[in-house]
Amino acid sequence: MQQSHQTNEQNTQQSHQTNEQNAEQSRQNYGQNAEQSRQNYGQNAEQSRQNFANNYGSGGSNGAWSGGASPGNWGGYYAGLATAGAAGLAIGATVPSLPLQAMPIAAQGHPYYYSGGVYNAPQGTSYAVVPPPRGAVIPSIPDSSTTVSGAGRSFNYSNGVFYEPAGNGNGYKIVEPPPGILITSLPKGAVTVTVNGVNYREFGGVWYQPFYSGSEVIYQTVPNPTG
Repeated sequence: MQQSHQTNEQNTQQSHQTNEQNAEQSRQNYGQNAEQSRQNYGQNAEQSRQNFANNYGSGGSNGAWSGGASPGNWGGYYAGLATAGAAGLAIGATVPSLPLQAMPIAAQGHPYYYSGGVYNAPQGTSYAVVPPPRGAVIPSIPDSSTTVSGAGRSFNYSNGVFYEPAGNGNGYKIVEPPPGILITSLPKGAVTVTVNGVNYREFGGVWYQPFYSGSEVIYQTVPNPTG
């Protein structure tokens, strides 16, 4: 009986050790497989981005806001966003890589990538932070957006950018607003430009003319007064 008891204890100890070894090996295998999966996902995502960029060519870094013309003044655009991934970024800054969840989007025949409220364009072997490209479709609008209207149309507006539904529930398209849209405030980066004695505000290639509505200043989108 003593021998049997010792044998049982030895078997139990050996089984316990074997289980611990198997569990440790499983943890190591899981960790290695998870890391390999992350690496494979990252490589596949980067390859997909490269293929996407190759299909569209170079995106440039100006945001293609107005058909290849100057995108206008975007001073402090990202600093004015509440999104944690965007606040504090500067337009023109470059990053060596993108977040894995960065979404490829196309605008005016150029490739861009969107993640956390930030837009990037391929620039050599890195990516440049760019203004929101007109024509791009994103899955949802910023939480800070409000509805603005005028000239018989309505848009969603946030921090100097206008959006409208892309159709078929496919997200929202960044658009250039027509003249006559009224907003109550401008981004802090808007600049004052005097043309023929008239003061205008400009931000992101969109021009505004201020006027009083009672005691409140309202801004109305207008055609580019410089031609």
